[in-house]
Amino acid sequence: MIKATVIGSVVGGFAMALGGCAGSTTATLPNEGVRTIASGTFEQSGSALVAGEARVAESFGDIYLEFGEGFNAGTEERVRVGFGRDGVFDPSTRFTTVKNASGQQVYFVPESINPYEYNEVYLWGNTSRDILGFATLTRAPETFANVHSTSTDENQAHETGETFEADEQASAETDTEG
Repeated sequence: MIKATVIGSVVGGFAMALGGCAGSTTATLPNEGVRTIASGTFEQSGSALVAGEARVAESFGDIYLEFGEGFNAGTEERVRVGFGRDGVFDPSTRFTTVKNASGQQVYFVPESINPYEYNEVYLWGNTSRDILGFATLTRAPETFANVHSTSTDENQAHETGETFEADEQASAETDTEG
């Protein structure tokens, strides 16, 4: 069963090296100055046996996407990485190709992509043209105050570590009230 719908056609690392894709950079996160923005666990969406953790992090103003040691793309085909929201993959956010089918890896997220606008990370099979897997992201509690200004009541709710969906519902309710 495929959870997602495709629309359209289908952090401050000290040791950085250019990857094989234009605009993509692999990096190593430093041991200090890293703040987790959101994280989640990959779920299988297609035939590939996708597994592992994803984490969006910030370091010295740069945003990174990290796959944990247990990451497995579940396929040897070329896999692209991008973001989505509420079960809809946004192809305009495809920003890099997975360098290794498994293991820990870190990718620089270009400034043209605002990860705060998305609540999922997607793995896209370049050959099969299918969504192989996705990770629904849960924001780290300390990031809520940095995303948008909120009332005191909303800030207290955000400190619980609710998912992006809950955060956006609260924002939508505030927007319709004002």
